[in-house]
Amino acid sequence: MANPEHPFGIAGLQKLLGQREHQAFLDELLFALEDADPSEVDFLRALGGEGLHLLLSSEAPATLLGTYADLLLTGRIHAPVESIVALHDRLPSAGLDVLARAMQREDRLRVREATERPQPTIQLKRVIQIIDMSFGDYSASDALGIRRSVFRSTQERTFLQALALRFPGLHAFPNYPLDQLADFDKLGNLLDDETIQYGRRCRVDAVLVVPGEGDPVAAFELDSPLHDDPAQARRDRLRNRLFRVIRIPFFRLRAEQCSSVGVDEWYALLTDEVADKIDCGRRVRIRSAHPMLVPT
Repeated sequence: MANPEHPFGIAGLQKLLGQREHQAFLDELLFALEDADPSEVDFLRALGGEGLHLLLSSEAPATLLGTYADLLLTGRIHAPVESIVALHDRLPSAGLDVLARAMQREDRLRVREATERPQPTIQLKRVIQIIDMSFGDYSASDALGIRRSVFRSTQERTFLQALALRFPGLHAFPNYPLDQLADFDKLGNLLDDETIQYGRRCRVDAVLVVPGEGDPVAAFELDSPLHDDPAQARRDRLRNRLFRVIRIPFFRLRAEQCSSVGVDEWYALLTDEVADKIDCGRRVRIRSAHPMLVPT
């Protein structure tokens, strides 16, 4: 993008979008797509989809809508199926209709494949720990039950310590509500009512998120013999189904003796079984400056 007639680059394109200069943005985007490095192509395609989303929120001329339709149909930009349907409503096109239906079929197929895939439980067998205990200070608030720990068990506390140590660049939160990780109002066509209602009141034992942005990276459930109960096993299946649909990596971990597993054992397990499966994704720009941008 060194051409003196087109000096913008990705930063310039973002500025044009922020100023809602849609025609100038499209002109520069078309040039950028022709002259982009391979490493920039995905960014530019996603940026084009964001430009379409912003354009659809205003009264847009048919010429601009038509240019976006051509870019979508030739695969030069990417946009979510909702934007393609909205564009088709504004500018009816058989090609856009076919594209939207194909993307919807692919989404349903991915959800079906994910829900049918079994979710293994990772077994932890290193269970030795020595604990030295002594009397502590008396607290009236503890005796009266006014304050509560955010951890529901010693196992959760040691696991969160290991999680924070193993992934220092991410935030680790215990007992996190699932409705903070997914918008259940948008899952009506993908999940049954029972699963959605369960998800609204469900909590996961631990979650890793990107600092500042808050994007969930992975979630964890610490299994115990209680999870062998048929009623709990059914709830576990509902939880597994939810995570497959919202596409957040979900790890079930079980220790043979829950009370004797220490930070070192959890740390080793996270290193051996989890670390290589963690993917923080990437973003064209930060959400704090541009709230409509989503992870890629």
